[in-house]
Amino acid sequence: MIRVKLLKVNYTDNRVVLSDNGTAGLITEGHAGLAEKGTDIVCAAVSTLIQTAIVSIDRIAGVSQNITQNDGYLSSTFTIKGLTIEERKTIEIIIHTMLLGLFEIRKQYPERLEIAL
Repeated sequence: MIRVKLLKVNYTDNRVVLSDNGTAGLITEGHAGLAEKGTDIVCAAVSTLIQTAIVSIDRIAGVSQNITQNDGYLSSTFTIKGLTIEERKTIEIIIHTMLLGLFEIRKQYPERLEIAL
């Protein structure tokens, strides 16, 4: 199972809001186990959404992150304090978009994807 955990991100009433301070980001770990490595569509779809969000936070929001990646593990964190209102809103939109995609994958493969908010 793939587990995606969001840090310092609140999701209520179909809205994403970053907490006021601390370190925000996400941790993804595990494998879907639906098919062999390199052919698993759930792993590929989740990886694409997560990696696109991480690249977008860097290139669109302009916020640098601490990234750690190993086999079956990816974390990306950034400091909330000091973000401008525009950076916060942009990150919230990026994370919300990522979550919408992950929720759709979880609907089809609930036993393969867990999302902790």
